[in-house]
Amino acid sequence: MPDDSTVLTTDIERLIASISGVSAAKVVTDPEGRIVEIHVLADTGKSPKQIVRDIQSCTMAAYGIPVDYKTISVAQIEPELRQAAAPQPAAVLTVPRLLYVGLTIRTERMRAEATVALELNGKRFEGTARAPANERGRRNACASACLAALHAYLGDDGLLQLLETQKTRIAGFDAVTAAVGFQDGDREIVLLGTAPVRPETTEDDAAVKAVLDALNRILRRAERS
Repeated sequence: MPDDSTVLTTDIERLIASISGVSAAKVVTDPEGRIVEIHVLADTGKSPKQIVRDIQSCTMAAYGIPVDYKTISVAQIEPELRQAAAPQPAAVLTVPRLLYVGLTIRTERMRAEATVALELNGKRFEGTARAPANERGRRNACASACLAALHAYLGDDGLLQLLETQKTRIAGFDAVTAAVGFQDGDREIVLLGTAPVRPETTEDDAAVKAVLDALNRILRRAERS
């Protein structure tokens, strides 16, 4: 994993800003590139201690960078004020009650084919993707199939793009992190999401949920029924 001397501060700021409840982040580093200060603007939905723990978990899961809680300062404002103060993408996609309802995987001739199903008001949207049938390939196929299902709903094949998935381990638990590119007019916004691999689920399922978590800022959260 990269250390804090090789990761751009803008990447870390984007990661922190993608955490639920956080609207903006500023990372300050020393001349060697080590993080010395993190300033965060958040709403009052979580306690400052929870926000600090989320920041520590995300930076470790995504980049392998341990962050001292003493370097993190959190300023909280009411949600109404946060909406006015937070920088938002020009294009915000409203997807009311989009449900994640299924994932199927077929393996044939060293290729994995994943199909993800999303549902809205009884109408089903499916996406399929293929990749080599190794661990990374299955993970990427599941994540790409989720994006294909979203494209089936949105009717735009070029809006979202899978950049990378990674399997990480933190605090004794496995997790999947996904990086998704979102085309907002003439610029691309990189969004990061993380989902744990829980005992009752699989790494494949976590890859889908990591994509949905990455898109939480521009899509209303998709929930599995």
